[in-house]
Amino acid sequence: MTNEERMQQYLPLLRTCAGWTAKDLADQLEVSRQSISAWENYDLKNKKGVKLSKIQYLAIKKLLEDEIDKDTTDENSEKRHILGTLLEVLIDHPDDYTTDDRKAVLEKAKLLAPAIMKKPEQRKSISGVWPMLLVGCGVVLSAAILAIIGLNNKEGEVKNV
Repeated sequence: MTNEERMQQYLPLLRTCAGWTAKDLADQLEVSRQSISAWENYDLKNKKGVKLSKIQYLAIKKLLEDEIDKDTTDENSEKRHILGTLLEVLIDHPDDYTTDDRKAVLEKAKLLAPAIMKKPEQRKSISGVWPMLLVGCGVVLSAAILAIIGLNNKEGEVKNV
């Protein structure tokens, strides 16, 4: 598989990990959003759709490298790290890594990608919701367990009578 094909295969994930929408990437490349969609929907196995050219690959790679270099705040360190790792492991030198290494990098990136797309203030507000949601689930689960235990005790009492 060529670098262009690997870039095309992982473009949606790379774009998301960079914090870009399809429109953001299209604007930076001065192409239509539909072009980005066409590249991302290319069927590599059947060779159907719009294939990424060498020039397009190089332009996207340069934008990703610039994104890694420009984000120097601590808040974006995880984004920079995952982007750099994705480029290294999945695009530039995949043969230097085991299948398990590549899978692990992919899984971590897929988990982080949605959080990266959120703006910092949204991440903070969302992170405050999780503890409340977990407490709420705990309360509901506890009530359900108590209800089940209560039913079993009542059934047990009826059997003993």
